[in-house]
Amino acid sequence: MSALNKGYGQQDEQEYPLHLRTDLKSSLSEGLNGHAATWFSRGWINSISFHHEEAIRCFTIALSHLPSTTHTTPSSLTNSLLLHYLLSLSHSPNYNFHASNGYYQYSTTPSTVFPSATEHYEWTRKGLEIWRRSEEGMRGEKAEVLHKLLQAEAVRAVMPGFEDLEHCKSNFATLAASMYRKVHSLYPSNPDVSYFTVSALMQLRPWDLFTYPGCEPKDPELVAEISSLLDSGLSSDPSHIGLCHMKVHFAEMGPSPSDALPSCDVLRREVDASHLLHMSTHIDVLVGDYDSAVGYNQLATSADQKLLKSGLRTSGRNAFYLGYVAHDYHMMCYAAMMGGFEKQALWAARGLRISVLDDATLLQNPKLLQGCEAYRPLEVHVLCRFGRWDDVLRIERASGRGKEEEEETFCVSEATRRWGRALALAVTGRCGEARAEMEEMSRVMEKVKEQARYLHNNQAYDMLIVEREKLLGEILWGEGRREKAFEVLREAVVMDDGLNYDEPWGVMAPVRHALGGLLLKAASLCCGGGEGKSKERLEEASSVFRRDLELHPKNPWALRGLCDSLRARRLLGGEGAGGGEEGEEEKEIDEIGAMFTAQRSSGNADYIIRASCACAI
Repeated sequence: MSALNKGYGQQDEQEYPLHLRTDLKSSLSEGLNGHAATWFSRGWINSISFHHEEAIRCFTIALSHLPSTTHTTPSSLTNSLLLHYLLSLSHSPNYNFHASNGYYQYSTTPSTVFPSATEHYEWTRKGLEIWRRSEEGMRGEKAEVLHKLLQAEAVRAVMPGFEDLEHCKSNFATLAASMYRKVHSLYPSNPDVSYFTVSALMQLRPWDLFTYPGCEPKDPELVAEISSLLDSGLSSDPSHIGLCHMKVHFAEMGPSPSDALPSCDVLRREVDASHLLHMSTHIDVLVGDYDSAVGYNQLATSADQKLLKSGLRTSGRNAFYLGYVAHDYHMMCYAAMMGGFEKQALWAARGLRISVLDDATLLQNPKLLQGCEAYRPLEVHVLCRFGRWDDVLRIERASGRGKEEEEETFCVSEATRRWGRALALAVTGRCGEARAEMEEMSRVMEKVKEQARYLHNNQAYDMLIVEREKLLGEILWGEGRREKAFEVLREAVVMDDGLNYDEPWGVMAPVRHALGGLLLKAASLCCGGGEGKSKERLEEASSVFRRDLELHPKNPWALRGLCDSLRARRLLGGEGAGGGEEGEEEKEIDEIGAMFTAQRSSGNADYIIRASCACAI
């Protein structure tokens, strides 16, 4: 039994904390039955859900239910081979934690229990040893497939004591992809092999398959290869949850996210598999279905709470999976903010802060600070999104600790709090105080940079730079320097678009909402330049909102802004959208207005949206 699983014991099925399917099979699991089949099914779902720690526990228990070595059969030997491969795979790099973002550095640290490069190597070695000892006793395609999968996995397994981690980072993903390609060429109709191969190929450019904005393939041959494998695999098994998971990750960056909706429907059926429920919402937010994004993330957080309360070490406060739990709350908060659902956004932000990443959890587990602390200040973003300026100014330091200690431990939270205060002060006409707060924000940001805090695919410092630039634009607006404000906000838009691709996006409220809203407000106030300047600003505002709707379809903030800017243009006698006739312009205004009304008819829509940004009311 691996170090990770010592002391767990074999829980009775009745004690399992989640309602996961116990009948889920793979093309490679035929022949498993009884308790071994039950625990395999749980492990398989957890593995595909990226809860690899719990998958390891389940697979280890399944392995213990196989016949003893004195009563082996060809079937039990092959099943042992399967479980050894999956245990190896559970410790290996994956799409979210891979060679490019520190997997080999982290997993080779002697104190690291999961993911462990040593465990990865040992499970692979033991699996290949079983094959060598029992090759003659294993018959059939399943055993041959598993042997070749273990050989493919072996090329990225780091032998204990190997120290050239740069070599691992530079070469192992490419070698593994090449080996998995060969396995797939031998068994192209096996959906599990397709899943493992797609996973290996996507790690060649994790979260970097397409340009953004633009959605152009960065490596056309690789993108075409992955697309073909996904299509053929899902054609043979449309309900394969692993392929469906990868389809979502592939499609979310591409030009047609809606192509993954059938896969989302499959994932939504996996009750209590929180990450799979959540994954469907990566597509929901990209097609403008903010209700579904909120609803399924709420279901995911419910399953997460079952895990956190279960007492399982694989799912506790020290577990690697805690980051995925935080991600579910983060996505729910983001979707609710984008959809204009204030109550749900606050619920998610406060739930994350209180029940997942509370002070005690982070202080007792300082390793969590670098990758999880940036989730904590979501409430500041929510309050700013909905214009609750008095509430923003009442927010105290994150934990109420001393100033210096606070800024060292919770630097992202403190920098964000300062940002929120500065924004609230600027919008309410106290620009001098706002500048002082911005200076404090900048000072704390240096600590964020020094400590390399990050939130998934982006450095927290880079995200804060965008927010600070937007803040500067707001301050300049408040000081009456309108044209300079617009220059700064335009640059902030470019910086916003330039963040590494992520979902949720690295900035919780698009900069375009502030730019478009203030352009529209300037036009309505006739701030210099007369009617001609107002028309120019309205033209730019409508263009800004159109682009935002391309990136964030059906979001009510941009819908409201676009509708208002088109109506204002009509009143000034400007040209219609795209130079169309008057009747076409009226039709477009009606269509956009209808979309806005439909979106606000949601039971979650509890906030009256009067402008694209609370700063522009």
